[in-house]
Amino acid sequence: MITWIHQIYKTHASNVYIYTNPQKTTTIKHFIRMQNDTRRETLILNGQFKIITELEEFRMSLWVTGFGLQDARTGEVIIPVVHIFNLDRYVADGSTLHVVFRIYPHGAKTYEVAIHPFRKTFAYEDKTYSTKDFFKTFTGNDFN
Repeated sequence: MITWIHQIYKTHASNVYIYTNPQKTTTIKHFIRMQNDTRRETLILNGQFKIITELEEFRMSLWVTGFGLQDARTGEVIIPVVHIFNLDRYVADGSTLHVVFRIYPHGAKTYEVAIHPFRKTFAYEDKTYSTKDFFKTFTGNDFN
């Protein structure tokens, strides 16, 4: 059983964690992919916005697809990438982005949201909110 991290260092290609098992003298090297391997940016709504997804290992062997939204022309962040939100699917339709996601660590409840990036608003359960309040609406906390 691996019990503690002995040493952490960064190479030019990836982060390397060396775990040490005190009962044995062997070490296990665990290579984490570079951010570029886990981050995807997809142009949507006629190339005016980017949906950004990032894979994040939430727990051992549990990968969460965090997501965010950005204006492709100005670079303005509409919704920051949130790694506890797991994007299940999305559809860009007209001027609206429909997303379905779950929130971890629980991940049981599914949220369906219509995001209106041109207006910087989103609709959830028949109410309209500012995209600045996206994280707080679902977690009750401010985004740090």
